[in-house]
Amino acid sequence: MNVTNHPDQQTTPQPDAGRADMRIVLDEPDLRISHYQGVTDMAVVAFTGIGHGMGAIQQDEFIGSALGEDRNHVISVIDKDRSWYSAPGMQERIVATLRALKAELGVRRVVCLGNSMGGFGALLFAERIGADTAIGFVPQYTMRNDFGERRWANFREKMVNDNLDTLGPHLNGRTRAYAVFGAEDLRDRLHVQRIKTNCIARIHLVAGSDHNDLTGFLKREGLLAPLIVAMIAHDDREVARLLASYTVNPGLGPT
Repeated sequence: MNVTNHPDQQTTPQPDAGRADMRIVLDEPDLRISHYQGVTDMAVVAFTGIGHGMGAIQQDEFIGSALGEDRNHVISVIDKDRSWYSAPGMQERIVATLRALKAELGVRRVVCLGNSMGGFGALLFAERIGADTAIGFVPQYTMRNDFGERRWANFREKMVNDNLDTLGPHLNGRTRAYAVFGAEDLRDRLHVQRIKTNCIARIHLVAGSDHNDLTGFLKREGLLAPLIVAMIAHDDREVARLLASYTVNPGLGPT
């Protein structure tokens, strides 16, 4: 089944020929999960955004040279309808498929990674699949109607409000979670505050960037790949060093 991409967004990044073998694990009308073969004992679960892409996050941020000579397994999760994982039964299907893949691959570590809607997904599913690390760039706390988020209205008809989840129940400290936001985007501040209040997560606000440009800004500054590497390594001292010139009011959720 072909995936129809949002016309104004990039497609899911694909590994270079010969660098990784890809198989489609699950392909349903609203959900696709693919596996790119790796050789390490770590799997990176990449949750794509509304354009079925990863912002400025490219494959080398989590395959190959950025993490060493050997490449990691990569699992791509695409919510085809951009429902924020609210389609009937979607969360259960994602959790069951990822748990089965984790067992099949025999990996020691699982890292969840995503941008915007994908960042929400990375934080939403990490603890349920036993991930030790989750990295969400500009994630939402929730998209429920009563939260008041008015962006992405053109995808609202695909969202099932009763099924729209919040991050609060799913970030309890079992996974080391990072949430990174552009400090110039006032519309994201409510999401930041709710994550600080209701989740256990390491939060960073990056000066000079907003929701749409955060990963691009970090990449132009030469920070994106080393930042992801430091977060995967749980090296918070290195994270702080990398962001020292850019971080505004960093904070932790409740502990």
